[in-house]
Amino acid sequence: MSNQPCGEILDAELCCVIRKEDESSLTNEAYARFSTVKLEESTHPFFNQVWQGCHVLNEESPLLSRIAKDKIIKNGGYWPAQWANTEDIRKYLNFSVMVSTYV
Repeated sequence: MSNQPCGEILDAELCCVIRKEDESSLTNEAYARFSTVKLEESTHPFFNQVWQGCHVLNEESPLLSRIAKDKIIKNGGYWPAQWANTEDIRKYLNFSVMVSTYV
């Protein structure tokens, strides 16, 4: 309804939940764990167009593998420069996205 008069959404909220497969240390069986992803701007007072969610990949990000988080910590909280390419970014991501909408 964004192209129609009065089609705006007031006080919109965007949230993202991911699913990660983890190995249980006790049973060696895979199990799913769900995590909320912190977005930079998760609310919008007057939404009527395109809205992109933005998440910072840092040591607290649930999207990253443990290897990537440890490397970021060792790099003073910054993404390693040698990993600043699409192949390495994809290599160190570890999640499945779940999308849900409501009005």
